Amino acid sequence: MNKWFLGTAACLGFLTLQLLPVHAQMPTLSKLMDTGNSAEEEVDLSLYWPEKLIIDTSVSKVMLVWFHLEQPRHTQIAFSQIVEIRLIPAYEGHLAELQIRLRDGRKFLVAMDKGVKDPSNLLSAILGKTLIRGRAVDERILPKTPSEGFTRKPPIMVMGLIDSPEALKPPATKEDSELKKQEINVSTVGESIGEDISNKESLGKVDKTDINLVIKSEMGRFRACYQREYSKNTDLIGTVTLRFSINKEGRVEGAVVSATTLNSPAVERCMLQQIHGVIFAPPEGGQVIINYPFSFSGM
Repeated sequence: MNKWFLGTAACLGFLTLQLLPVHAQMPTLSKLMDTGNSAEEEVDLSLYWPEKLIIDTSVSKVMLVWFHLEQPRHTQIAFSQIVEIRLIPAYEGHLAELQIRLRDGRKFLVAMDKGVKDPSNLLSAILGKTLIRGRAVDERILPKTPSEGFTRKPPIMVMGLIDSPEALKPPATKEDSELKKQEINVSTVGESIGEDISNKESLGKVDKTDINLVIKSEMGRFRACYQREYSKNTDLIGTVTLRFSINKEGRVEGAVVSATTLNSPAVERCMLQQIHGVIFAPPEGGQVIINYPFSFSGM
């Protein structure tokens, strides 16, 4: 019998079975293991590595922005499309990385290296997603760190409106920040809104714990003042101390910037306006004067 051909005909009623020669080549192991990416192919990391991430809670969306591609682009992602926030630890030359993973299988880098801790907790809280602490062997976006380091900067994460004029502007460089600092030569210390409280003293009493709880519950309005300027200058870090009076109805009658290391007139003036919108428990015995420090340290 010819080993290259086997032919058999069997007639069973109307059924005829015939085996014909097969010349198909068996696939090699390397073909079976081929994923479509050769070792020489270079992955374009910029596709998964945005330069700016804007969180807009007013529309429950995140916008990722790329500025330095051949064609700058951005994409909006609804909170509901994000299925996972994953923090992958550093391991054998790989930096720690924080990823968001979407329902359609895509994933994006939102923070890296030592900058993963604060954004991971913030994203988890805002998006309402459990932070998954991954393993060192999990699928990563970043390759091993080159000896000279990555030339591309980590993504900048800000709170803001995705349809604002600032949304599509690149993050400020250190040179921009230095120029900004040189331009700001006006101190807001001593600036006030409302009643003059420079010579006022407390007449009543108030529980400091209650003051702290109210301000923390209203912190969003003060952080909004800060985030608008932080999106333009990521070196903006410091503390603003407000001195304000609370009348017998629990309303703020006057407020002044008593100290600042933030040195941002725009933030400090905004905070003076916002403190007047906070309602406190009425103090016992009359008006009280409060000194309260607000610290800001990026995201």
